[in-house]
Amino acid sequence: MKEAEDPDTERYMALHFALGKAYDDSSQYDKAFEHFSRGTKLKRAKLDYKEKETAQFFADIKAAFPASVFKNRQWEGDPTTKPVFILGMPRSGSTLTEQIVSSHPQAFGAGEIKTLARSIGQLRSKFPNVPRYPAMIGKMNPSHYKLISDMYMQYINGVAPDSERVTDKMLSNYYFVGLLNLLFPNAKVINIVRNPVDTCLSAYTKLFKDDMPHSYDLGEMGRYYKLYEDIMAHWRKVLPKGYLMELHYEDIVNDVDKKAREVIDFVGLEWDDSCASFHKSKRPIKTASVVQVRKPVYKTSVNRWKNYSKHLKPLLKALDWPRK
Repeated sequence: MKEAEDPDTERYMALHFALGKAYDDSSQYDKAFEHFSRGTKLKRAKLDYKEKETAQFFADIKAAFPASVFKNRQWEGDPTTKPVFILGMPRSGSTLTEQIVSSHPQAFGAGEIKTLARSIGQLRSKFPNVPRYPAMIGKMNPSHYKLISDMYMQYINGVAPDSERVTDKMLSNYYFVGLLNLLFPNAKVINIVRNPVDTCLSAYTKLFKDDMPHSYDLGEMGRYYKLYEDIMAHWRKVLPKGYLMELHYEDIVNDVDKKAREVIDFVGLEWDDSCASFHKSKRPIKTASVVQVRKPVYKTSVNRWKNYSKHLKPLLKALDWPRK
């Protein structure tokens, strides 16, 4: 086979990710990481990612949602129990979680719903004086909240009019958990968590359809993950009890039936045996996890990062790993 004359040019970016996956599948981890690293460098060079601006955005969200916002509400909220928001970092087990819920005969898996962000945009188009998120929280009145909630419910009632629960697996909704509670105080949020190093490594090795600009450098990936952990800790602190469930991927792997029952109970449905046989579901899946969730749960992805440990120093430093 002839070596390419310019292997580190953009036209070979996707090929590097593919070769990394092929070497990973054959347990040739050093060769795999070489290609993942070359692919991510090419992708990162195309992106305009500013860490300081991202960190400020997370800080602004926390400042906009003190506990008092939930104690002194501007609007009573839509009383529906229909939405189930599944969120977290990519490659953490969110598709698996959605499969568990959507396998219930009274639930529907809607995948990644972009209606919330679009509704916020439409609100600002209609009311130009409303600032951008999250500063808008201090300026919104009840009619503004209702406009967003009505647009969202119109969408999910349209895709699943007869379902008692509809899952929304837009992972980045961790930005909006506080807003979701103000809009839908009787809905449920599931934050799916996996070993941070496994999560970050898995994201680093994927060429995402969306930019995911923080995921193509190990240090940036780890620091972004810490921001995500911090905002989720804030939500747990300020939100009403019982609104947010933290679900660990490794716990699902260790005991599928137990954790599936806990999830179904949390979203307010009666147990159905099909929820523990989610891999048999025929619903379409559009994420990179489609192969995994078509099979029974397996443990090979737990502590996968150890195969690459000698290459991960920037990530481990950013994550403060190992943690006490």
